[in-house]
Amino acid sequence: YNTAIGYYALADDSIGINNTGVGSLSLQNNYTGSGNTGIGRSTGQRQTGDNNFFGGAYAGQGNGNNPAADSGSYNTALGAYAMTLLANGNNNTAVGYFALFSDSSGGYNTTIGVEASSQGDTASYTTSVGYRSLQFNDRSGNTAFGTFSGSQNSRGTSNPLHGTENTIVGYAAMYGNSWGNKNAVLGYRAMGMLNPTINGYITAAPSRNVAIGDSALYNNRGNDNIGIGYLAAAPQD
Repeated sequence: YNTAIGYYALADDSIGINNTGVGSLSLQNNYTGSGNTGIGRSTGQRQTGDNNFFGGAYAGQGNGNNPAADSGSYNTALGAYAMTLLANGNNNTAVGYFALFSDSSGGYNTTIGVEASSQGDTASYTTSVGYRSLQFNDRSGNTAFGTFSGSQNSRGTSNPLHGTENTIVGYAAMYGNSWGNKNAVLGYRAMGMLNPTINGYITAAPSRNVAIGDSALYNNRGNDNIGIGYLAAAPQD
């Protein structure tokens, strides 16, 4: 009950059923998985899990370090290079070019946008919507809506307590603010620390803050603050 169209599509399938592979190397190493669909070159090439949908060149291709471990299931990746390095992560949704590109073992993530959540590999239970939202995030429990929102979150730290449980809404909200935790941010560049034209981050960990409004708490490095309104509690020139 399999359908294969393309060079080496579903070539190694042994007992998997109800699979559809369309495109060169699509679902090539799917030995035992069932209910998978791959449309595009190398889609799901190394995957052995079940009930995945991969659409777009190299979407869900697989990590490749240990092909037997590329066993993720119930994933949906739509877009070239979406979820490309998937290994054993489950229940992820990625829509957009390079969305969730590096995610290997994270689960229950929803990502929509070009390069959104593209660099983290283990985060779970995150939502990122917008161009490069949560781009470098590798911590669980974060939510970001808006272009560049939370883009640098958790970048440059190995501390598992840095960059967790933030809710970030707005263009470049918390951009450059890498290590803060448990912040609620709403507004254009609210709690940001850098301009998005700068690909960098600040090694500060402002936490448990609430910022609402255009540039509210901008460049804030403290904890337990509330800023409501335009440039609220932000440094003034």
